[in-house]
Order: sequence, then C-alpha cells, then structure tokens
Amino acid sequence: METLSKPSPLVSWAFILGIAIVLNLFFVYVVNLWYPAPQYMDFCPVENGKAAAATSPDACTAASGQWNPDPSLLSGGYCDTTAVCNAQFEEARKPHERNVFVVFSILGVALLAAGAFLKIPNVLASAASFGGVLSLIIGSVWYWGLMSDVLHVIILGLALVLLVGFAWKKFKN
Repeated sequence: METLSKPSPLVSWAFILGIAIVLNLFFVYVVNLWYPAPQYMDFCPVENGKAAAATSPDACTAASGQWNPDPSLLSGGYCDTTAVCNAQFEEARKPHERNVFVVFSILGVALLAAGAFLKIPNVLASAASFGGVLSLIIGSVWYWGLMSDVLHVIILGLALVLLVGFAWKKFKN
C-alpha cells in the first residue's frame, strides 16, 4: 500500500491563496447581488439632450441642467447636463460605499478570528486569516476615497490593534 507524503509548502500556499481570493470574490458577488450599487444611468439617463440644447439659464434649469456662465460663448454660457443628476448619484453612492465597507470589515474580522481561534487544519486557518486581511483591504479600498483623514487614522489604528491582538493570542509561546 502506498503512503501519501506531506504536501510541499508551495501546494499549501496555492490552496491558501486560492481559498482567500475565491472567498473574497464570492463576498463581492454576494454583496453586489443582495445590495446592488446605485447605477449612474438611473440618475443621468442618456436622453438628457434637451438640457444640452438649452441656450439660456432658465431653459437649462427647466431641463434639469446647471447653467455655467462663460462670456467667451455667444450664448453667454453653457448647460451642464449632468451636474444635478451627478450630485444625486453621488449622494446615493456614498451610503452604499460606507455600508459595503462595514460588511467587508465585519467579514474580515470574523475570518481573522476564525483563522486565529478555531481548531481547523493549518491550511484553512491560514486561508481564513489571509482572506480576512484581504476582506479588510477590499472594504477599505471600496470606501477609502470617501473617508475623512480622521476616519483613515481610526480605521488603520483599529486594524493594527486587531491584527496585533490576534497575532499575540495565536502565536505567544
């Protein structure tokens, strides 16, 4: 009877990376399926041509555009056809991005905790931990541009405390 040898570290790392990446892809698609992002075209449809044709401030405003004075033009300005709808889109997008960040942060912390504290095979514990770090990165990148610098510092500080705390509990001798 043939005995199985211990898999090489490269095989283990391939599984760790594969599981962590596919797990996070799964999270992205689940979030997009159950909590779809606002779509730009829902706020700024292509048929906004009547605003573009507006040649006066009143006609532009009536066509849901924003008049921008420009003395170099014969009409005295131009109609921005997307200013109003773009602002509405951004207002709908901001809470969505924040909520996705919160979901990925919770998933990331849960995976880190599972990898650090559950009695599971090492390759799965490593995959969960790496997947948790990747979830934290994905969530942060998703919302990073909308966060204030103070929130950046708070989030990075919390992430550092969690990572050091989990590592301390898991790896102290």
